[in-house]
Amino acid sequence: MNSLKYVALDVDSANIVAGVYDSKGKSMMECFVKTNSTAVRQFFKLLAGTVHVAFDVKKLATLLRLGELHSVYQGGQAIEGLKQLVHGYQTLVEDTTRAMNRLRAVFRSRGIKCNSTVYNHDQRQQWTEKLDIFYLRNCLSNE
Repeated sequence: MNSLKYVALDVDSANIVAGVYDSKGKSMMECFVKTNSTAVRQFFKLLAGTVHVAFDVKKLATLLRLGELHSVYQGGQAIEGLKQLVHGYQTLVEDTTRAMNRLRAVFRSRGIKCNSTVYNHDQRQQWTEKLDIFYLRNCLSNE
């Protein structure tokens, strides 16, 4: 006999709604338990076998039974600074890539072939002149 049980708990300040399901998803029991340590301990002592627990009733028990509910590591305050640095770095890379793509698009829209030196600070004047020459040619040809 399979002694595996999946327990889902929906907790509020006064009561806990508990649902107990077998490995096939069949409801074995649903009940109310008072939200205090003694009542919760007594409830779990009634359950024999291996017990898996989630804090919601039917949906979480189904996800837990199907192996679709996974634990999540929160990390705490110790790595909060690292998370912020990583997020800042990702944002910086995305913004830089977006700006580089826009710059290349400006040159492509004017029919000017460009390479990676277009981003070089030392060659900025050379590339700006190419844009100025293109602009002047178009202004003169439209007159």
